[in-house]
Amino acid sequence: TKKKVPTPKKRQPPSDSVNWSEAPRITSKLTIVQLSHELQMRDPSVTGLSSKTKPWFLSKLGDNSVWTTSPSMNATTIANAPVVTNALTKGQLIHEIMTRMPEIKGLGSKSKDELLAAVGVGSIWTTGSTSAT
Repeated sequence: TKKKVPTPKKRQPPSDSVNWSEAPRITSKLTIVQLSHELQMRDPSVTGLSSKTKPWFLSKLGDNSVWTTSPSMNATTIANAPVVTNALTKGQLIHEIMTRMPEIKGLGSKSKDELLAAVGVGSIWTTGSTSAT
């Protein structure tokens, strides 16, 4: 007889809906230590952070992205959240930026790489969906 191999479970969204507009954000008010911790949690392979400036961290993390290492964030919610990747379209990236920073203009002329840099690869995609497509 063949042994049944269990089918891997799909990543399930959190049972309660998340209002990302109320989540704590990456801003210039955070300390370099807080920003460094956030970056290391998003990308553990990053090294040489001791000499980096606050503007450098803000550009890498994406200004106004969700501060996932904030003490007020729920680990389960973060683990199930969709993240920004280079697979997103320009339209999706523009929508994310406009949600984070409504005052920004001229996004249509930006390249996809510029938009990804502004949003921050690995940051929570607050306008995205956790549902399977």
